[in-house]
Amino acid sequence: AEKVVAAFGPHARVAELQPLPGDASSRRYFRATLEGNGRPRSAMVMSWSEVGLPVSSEELMIFGKPLEELPFLNVHRFLKGIGVRVPKVYGHWVDEGLMLLEDLGDVSLWDRVRRAPEDDVTKWYRKAIDVLVTLQVRGTRARDKSCIAFQQTFDGHLYLWELAHFTQYGLEQGGGGSLPDTERK
Repeated sequence: AEKVVAAFGPHARVAELQPLPGDASSRRYFRATLEGNGRPRSAMVMSWSEVGLPVSSEELMIFGKPLEELPFLNVHRFLKGIGVRVPKVYGHWVDEGLMLLEDLGDVSLWDRVRRAPEDDVTKWYRKAIDVLVTLQVRGTRARDKSCIAFQQTFDGHLYLWELAHFTQYGLEQGGGGSLPDTERK
């Protein structure tokens, strides 16, 4: 609650804090419903304090020296700089393992288009493709060695890590249980 006041002022308060289903990471997310003047209706709370990692993504532990800033903030700055719409960062408190972010809602692209008229489907997918083109073209032109995304190589080691991570979070935890050994192999 004190972090909400720090981000939005003395009249802001958390009316409700709702845990959200996990993603495939060590982070946890909560939707904070806010009350008070000069604040959004809700904000996302990202927490990594329970895992004790100094970074928000454990695959980044491959770097030889400690990272100087959170990878999320590093990549956020780069993406914002090339014109990609990213959630606002209202505040971050590294020692407490907390970040307060703009709430972009719960509707995924798939949920938006799966029952939509064909013209709407085309509109939304064109928007998605435009963002991908922006990422590729502007991101390549603005290549920045200080951005962690340009320091990491997708090599065999990272591929195997990603595969194990997908198996654990995408198939087992997301699927509701462990895989039989035959399927895991």
